[in-house]
Amino acid sequence: EAPGLLPVIAFKSLVLVATFLILLFTIQPRLHCLPLAAFIAVVALDVSRYTLYPRPPIFTYMLFAVFLFILDRWRRECWPHYSLFAVPILMIAWANLHGGFLLGLIAIGAFGAGEIGEWLLWPRDPSIEASERWIRFRRRILWLGGIFVACVLASLATPYGYHLYVLPARVMGAGSLVKTIAEMRTPFQPGLLHFFVSFLVMGSLLV
Repeated sequence: EAPGLLPVIAFKSLVLVATFLILLFTIQPRLHCLPLAAFIAVVALDVSRYTLYPRPPIFTYMLFAVFLFILDRWRRECWPHYSLFAVPILMIAWANLHGGFLLGLIAIGAFGAGEIGEWLLWPRDPSIEASERWIRFRRRILWLGGIFVACVLASLATPYGYHLYVLPARVMGAGSLVKTIAEMRTPFQPGLLHFFVSFLVMGSLLV
């Protein structure tokens, strides 16, 4: 049976390598230090290694990283608005692969909240007129709102349709099932002290 597992292990390794590279290229432009970005990406994967199995959830890890990468590039105006069209296309695949697709919607909402927070709290640039700043803010919010709606519609392109939105609540409500699924076990268990150490290290580096 062991040789039959080799393709599965190889596929899982490819997904993890892809996830690492996506995290690396998402973090590096903000830190301007490749070794530090690589270290943080490795720590992130190390924190997750107890929940990384050759099961559908690994696609959620990878696709969530892809979503963050695309949204971050768009937010920093490295990519044009139409690059966001890739997000609902990816959502079709994500919704058909794993219920963690809801994280994609949460990510879009978080970026929208960031835009609103920047508009309300960020010091105004005197070189930019208030009307121009408002037009930019409105355009970006409309794009994010449109992509959010497009992702919701894309997530319905599955055999289960809107029932996928009921599934997480049903799963989380089944205590015996939650205890059975390894990816949903609490990190508060023996042998996971490094989880908290890694979290503190990452937080101190990003502050």
